[in-house]
Amino acid sequence: MTIPDLAVSVGRGIPTGVTPTPDIIKPLIASIDDNLLVCHTIEKLITGAGYRFFSINDPLRAIAILLSRKPDLIFFDLVMPNANSYEICEQLRKISYFHRTPILILTGKDGHTDRLRAKFIGASCFSSKPINNDIILEVIHRHLEKKLIS
Repeated sequence: MTIPDLAVSVGRGIPTGVTPTPDIIKPLIASIDDNLLVCHTIEKLITGAGYRFFSINDPLRAIAILLSRKPDLIFFDLVMPNANSYEICEQLRKISYFHRTPILILTGKDGHTDRLRAKFIGASCFSSKPINNDIILEVIHRHLEKKLIS
């Protein structure tokens, strides 16, 4: 016995009459960090929690890649070679698409001045390395939920 409404279209893998909606698509999260081990660790955590993920290891290409991929949330390391991370973050906030996108600073540079400066340039949150999985997942959930509400 078959149910015609649920027959899968050939080559599409989507049931006939069903159109994917935005709420089916999982949020996309980006990480800008020159440390490949950190990116891999974050990727395992984020994809394991059901989110989509991509990383950017070259901070000089970050803005162009972010504009093309349009993530829902961005992790950002402050200390990277060849780039002033504060300026990149500040430039992102000047782009209308990223005005309300959560930018979460994840760094080993955890001084009071760094926290204040990050807040001043528009960072949504500041967390220290090493990564605490529970804290990172809670922060992701909180900021994505807040973004959906506003």
